[in-house]
Amino acid sequence: MALQATRAIHRTAPRNAADEQAALREAPHRRIVPYLQTSCSLVLLALRALRLTPSDRFVDLGCGDGRLALAAAADFGAHAVGIDVAPSLLRVCRRAARAAGCDCSRGARLRYLRADLRLLYEETEEAEEAEEAEEAEEEGEAEEAVEAAGRATAVYAYLLPAVVLRLTPFLLRAIARGARVLTLEHHLPDSTDEEALSSLPPDCQRLTRFLVPVETHLFGRMRLYSSTSLGPLTHPKTEDVPTVQQVLMKPLQSCMPTARLPSCCISTKEPA
Repeated sequence: MALQATRAIHRTAPRNAADEQAALREAPHRRIVPYLQTSCSLVLLALRALRLTPSDRFVDLGCGDGRLALAAAADFGAHAVGIDVAPSLLRVCRRAARAAGCDCSRGARLRYLRADLRLLYEETEEAEEAEEAEEAEEEGEAEEAVEAAGRATAVYAYLLPAVVLRLTPFLLRAIARGARVLTLEHHLPDSTDEEALSSLPPDCQRLTRFLVPVETHLFGRMRLYSSTSLGPLTHPKTEDVPTVQQVLMKPLQSCMPTARLPSCCISTKEPA
């Protein structure tokens, strides 16, 4: 059963023409968060850095093919929720969960939910538009997703810079109540960025001390934010998972080649 999540992801990840065409059709959904995979060699490091335990509630914002949530539940025993807006990717998530022998139905330890991340923005026209869009869905899962994000004790975000900036108030409040937040490539604004700090709501102005990461990994590409002291890196339930050093020595594509996606699914718009 070792690395069951990674193996399931390898077998079910979107990498054929049908999946690419589905992503192409859903390009409007990807306008704020393009589909970019976290390599399997970084999944273990990210979840260990978050100090995941079976008592944690893990949320992946913009989960894509669901690999982090699946590994968090299957290999670390945490309650895990993956949130994404694209139905085709959520089908991939659930297919991978079945391949790993994990239940992702309502009430299960692992859940994949369809929701627009703009629902987590401060009250703006964009948030209202996202809410209206969710209300139009026949089987909307937005309410469950927002509730899960609000209760999360560990949050992973591999998002565009503009989206991270818009989510900063939500993430700061999560850190303040004790959650750990891990970002990859694009991070919370620097605590000395006066322009970014001036845009924060009043209650978040007092939380800017949490914008300083407590740990960095991969030469700053991965940053961990927390308001509480952290213990040693956690280990998965399995016994023969590679050590972090072994993982870092692997090429980033060692576990699974990155799927090719149509260029229109990758946003080239400069952050506002």
